Amino acid sequence: MLENFHKVSGAQIIAAYIKDYPQKAALALQSVSLSEAVFWLSSLTLADLTAVLNFMEVKKAAVILRRLPLKQGARTLLNLNPQKAGEVLKYVPPFYKKRLEGELTQEELKIFNEAKLAPKNTIASIIKPAILTFKTDAKIEEVLQKIKTLPKNKIPQNIYILDKQNRLCGIIKTTALAILPVNSSCGSAMEKPQITLNLETKITKAKQILAQNKISNLSVVDKENILCGELSLWDIPQTKISYVKRLLCKLK
Repeated sequence: MLENFHKVSGAQIIAAYIKDYPQKAALALQSVSLSEAVFWLSSLTLADLTAVLNFMEVKKAAVILRRLPLKQGARTLLNLNPQKAGEVLKYVPPFYKKRLEGELTQEELKIFNEAKLAPKNTIASIIKPAILTFKTDAKIEEVLQKIKTLPKNKIPQNIYILDKQNRLCGIIKTTALAILPVNSSCGSAMEKPQITLNLETKITKAKQILAQNKISNLSVVDKENILCGELSLWDIPQTKISYVKRLLCKLK
């Protein structure tokens, strides 16, 4: 029990350090023994774990990825910066790479593979799949039931509403679900997206748009307005933002 207490309290200290100094945290953790690094990293949230591995030396990151539980390793791989993920996979044996990718859905794997090939200066190289999407005729009750199955740290800020061709029609804020009638349709409850990004948007431009509008994530669409994924402020490489600002952004 005492060991678990030290692990939890130690992980909280490391997580707080990671939020403000991810690069320094990565250097510190890659300097300790492998067993110690895995001990601390495996107890971190997905966001903190990927923040560290994005800055860690590639071979060390690959070894740590292999030591994580398979499901945690797969989610970590998916959430890494795609270029970093591509480099890490070069040092992962083919059989284990196949096992990791087997934990991903076809949609996640498709976006992941496309992102690795995208130009590094565009957001196509760093976007992630949208966690929750529903058609316009889906009921709010269905959305609530789906959310109940998600871990708390996976509940998104936005739910994306699509038409039959997977074109983005609107957005429902997760916080709004508390006041929406459960028998209403997503199409009647959604808001029209005020801002979207396209795959060719430069990373620097996307960062500027997020900052100017004081938001932490945006939907990404292609030329036909088909939803391709979501860009979060935390996905942008080397984003420097204090823990307090992160918290305020999430609470909006």
